[in-house]
Amino acid sequence: MRSLAYIESIDHQWTVTYLIPGLFWNRPHAAAMWRSFAGGSIGTARLFNAAKTPMLEAFAQPTMADHDLEGLMVQFLNIALAHLRGEALDYLLTPAEIKRPLSSSPPGLRANAIWQLWHVMGHAEGEPADKSARWRQLVGPLFQEIWPPDAKFRDEHVSENLVLLTLECGEAFEEAVNTVIDFIVPYQLYLIAHSLRLQKEHDALVRRFPRAALRLANALINPTFYPVPNDLADFLQLCVDSDASVAVEASYIRLFGLRRQQGA
Repeated sequence: MRSLAYIESIDHQWTVTYLIPGLFWNRPHAAAMWRSFAGGSIGTARLFNAAKTPMLEAFAQPTMADHDLEGLMVQFLNIALAHLRGEALDYLLTPAEIKRPLSSSPPGLRANAIWQLWHVMGHAEGEPADKSARWRQLVGPLFQEIWPPDAKFRDEHVSENLVLLTLECGEAFEEAVNTVIDFIVPYQLYLIAHSLRLQKEHDALVRRFPRAALRLANALINPTFYPVPNDLADFLQLCVDSDASVAVEASYIRLFGLRRQQGA
């Protein structure tokens, strides 16, 4: 089963007759077969289309481990990204079919899906080479099409990966923040530098787009859940030095109030 894609490419009819039926969940060894296949490759469109129905059902099966489901979701994401490039259109998969397993699977699957998209954005040799175009043409549209909107699916691990994703969007940083901001919840930040100012190019994004950076920090910082980061004052000063007019923004005013409480 790990080599199913290769076997099918050699003899499609034999595979359809003897192997693919075993993937359906009314067969006794379906779970074992899927756990093996999850670590393999997508294979041809013929194979994917024949196996898609039980593949979608695999996400609701308690016998499937998280890492197995992550392997299957990677296949879905790769196909969806190819569709947005105008490629692999013979692989029959819709955004709604990806959204359903993201809505029904364990939380780790959603965090991993964003981790995968983050790496698509951050890949040095990814296409398009311009990261703002990569966000606008591929990752941004895909996220909006597949991500479940329910508040119950928002968690710290997803939020952290979403923040990392926005930092890879280049000149589309502000657009990316606007897209993901409603899916962000607070997570522990000892220093803002550990989240929003990881590298020089990320620091440049804060200087270039201080309003978007403030909105992101405002969504992440809530003293009800975690202490205010120790470098909040430095972050606010950087934002106001970059654009003095941000001092009237609601996000700046709230964070400045938290900084004053922190220093009291």
